[in-house]
Amino acid sequence: PPEPGSPTPGRRREQKTQQRHQSQHEMEEWSDTIYVSGLPSDITEDRMLKFFGQIGQIKPDKKSRDQNAKKVWIYKDKKTGAPKGDATISYLDPNGAKAAV
Repeated sequence: PPEPGSPTPGRRREQKTQQRHQSQHEMEEWSDTIYVSGLPSDITEDRMLKFFGQIGQIKPDKKSRDQNAKKVWIYKDKKTGAPKGDATISYLDPNGAKAAV
């Protein structure tokens, strides 16, 4: 079995609150933000917005120069810039984050 905290292969969900629940992607829930792992190497911000935007409204990214930017962060390899397979998405309403998990 993998060590606790080590990345897991495949697509699984996980919500870390009082209870643990597993499904297709691994996810951790904060009040309005979810963490997703196990994403394909060709994932894009547009694909993330289309999929997770169906669940609830994604927060605007106030730090971006683009006024239409949303709070989606895809973790990337520092050397290659390729997606690492995990991301965070922040919703306007914590209920959107709960629904996503």
